[in-house]
Amino acid sequence: MKQKFQRHFFFPEEINPESVTTLLTDLQEIYLPKKKTILITGCPGGDTISGLFAYNQIKLNFPNLIVIGSAEISSAATPLLLAAKPKNRFITQYTRALMHPAIFKKKKNSDKAITCSSKKFKTLEKSVQVDMKLDDAMYDAIVSKETGLSMKDVQKMNKKERTLVDNEIVKYGFASKIITNLDEFSL
Repeated sequence: MKQKFQRHFFFPEEINPESVTTLLTDLQEIYLPKKKTILITGCPGGDTISGLFAYNQIKLNFPNLIVIGSAEISSAATPLLLAAKPKNRFITQYTRALMHPAIFKKKKNSDKAITCSSKKFKTLEKSVQVDMKLDDAMYDAIVSKETGLSMKDVQKMNKKERTLVDNEIVKYGFASKIITNLDEFSL
């Protein structure tokens, strides 16, 4: 049986407006809806609002993307993992995920804008500006929706800093499976 060609992209960057713009542009270049496209991410941290922006754009533009979390998944990078369909979310063995109160909690009523400009996006206009006025519930609502955890459980989990290990990441619904061998995806 002939295997479909796969494309993959490694994204180890800190989550911020510039890195997310680069990520989305690069994904647009390599993404083929009928072939496996894999995003491998292990992000040390960053801007949660940029992570949420990436989540929305991945959901909209790359519906069949496979995401593999590797090494460390910060709270800002969690939306990248959750943007994939549940069956397309994986982590490598020994991956850790950091959960903690959202960074924007301390900045009540702050406005942040992320601008993503690229003529390569077919589904976006040349310049898209997203103004996000976030409260604590937005991040928690996405985690709850994508993992199946109740809002109460998510809020409890995010109340203080906590590190989830690989089997907990799967147990709580952030990923569907721990992969021990990347040959499963023929990279």
